[in-house]
Amino acid sequence: ATLGCALPPPHKVQYYQSRKIMASGMSQPSQTRVTTTTDDDAVTKTLMSTIESGLGSDVRVENIQSFYWWDGAVQSDKETRISFTPSVAFDAVLASLSKVHNYDVPMIIESTEDTQSVHWRGDVENGTAELASRLAGKRLVACAQVATGEKTGSLLSVKTVANARHIVEQQLDNLHVTWTPFTGNKAYLDWVVDETRLL
Repeated sequence: ATLGCALPPPHKVQYYQSRKIMASGMSQPSQTRVTTTTDDDAVTKTLMSTIESGLGSDVRVENIQSFYWWDGAVQSDKETRISFTPSVAFDAVLASLSKVHNYDVPMIIESTEDTQSVHWRGDVENGTAELASRLAGKRLVACAQVATGEKTGSLLSVKTVANARHIVEQQLDNLHVTWTPFTGNKAYLDWVVDETRLL
């Protein structure tokens, strides 16, 4: 078991670069996101490594619920997402996080401006756990994560492939989605392709 949002825990890590493409084609700053399990030691170790190695600033921690397909059924895990604004290149973040992470292949990805990308993240405003489970159950997304905040409401983040985006949109009940292409470590990219099934 090595991939976050793919196979059973222990730990999961996710990285997004500091820019994202909006649906209108405009871009705006965003934060790096790192996901681990709710294991306190893992969360602390990742946070301390991030801070002490000078990878970034503006660290933020939030609780999320992750949904993915495994062993013939939708699985759901409570996780902790650690967000920060990066101050170094992606390769440096990858090297540092890999050292403190106990997965053989952590999920580490970054946003790109490559509109021809196979791999896409969709952020759905007011997305629910029920929607996340449904998308994972239909195999339209490899992973779906729901974060809920008192001020921000709920935000559903999904990882899928380019050809599945329009089918995902048909499942959203008129909710708004912002699509962002991403790249990352090969093992995770391959897993997203393998785990996404088109109708």
